[in-house]
Amino acid sequence: MNDKSENIVRFTREPRVMKPYSPYENRVEFNTDTFSLTLKNMQKTDRGVYRVQTTRENETHVAEYEVSVIDAVEAPVLTVVSNCSSNYSCTMNVTCRGHDLTLSSTFQNYRCSHVEIASFGIITLILHFTEDSIICNHSNLISWKSETKDTEQLCSLHESAAVSPPAGVSLCLLKTVLFSVSLVIMMSAVITVHIREKLRRS
Repeated sequence: MNDKSENIVRFTREPRVMKPYSPYENRVEFNTDTFSLTLKNMQKTDRGVYRVQTTRENETHVAEYEVSVIDAVEAPVLTVVSNCSSNYSCTMNVTCRGHDLTLSSTFQNYRCSHVEIASFGIITLILHFTEDSIICNHSNLISWKSETKDTEQLCSLHESAAVSPPAGVSLCLLKTVLFSVSLVIMMSAVITVHIREKLRRS
């Protein structure tokens, strides 16, 4: 039954009979083996507390569930204003909007990726920067929608000044390589000291 004390379905074991009640008659599924109840075509008026009750000599509440009815999220709005110089350096002022949430940030191209998050209740807004794109993601418990913009297109110069960017590796890749090399050097130093100490003792 719901919190208005309206019966949704009644099941009797002997005889084995399941009876749905109006107005749920055409939008309810009840499993007589597991006793699970599924409501279909949910409306905002269906939100509330639902209780399971057994009846023998006395009525006993055996389970209680709070049900929320949530709309799918709307598509977010991603706004990017870019300021590019002739040396392929771009500064982008980014705004990501969804529901009543807003994320604003400044991003420079060829930077490593990072993420910014804002939330309100069950609504979450995520602004994700990568080397190649800017992603604004709007989500709740049941749905998500996103908008993406390509940073290469945002930072492209006018055709009259277009020159291929200098060849080379990205800043993120360079940082990863340097970190890996440093780690290998440190590990080699530790192993060398350990071996020398072992030889000295022997």
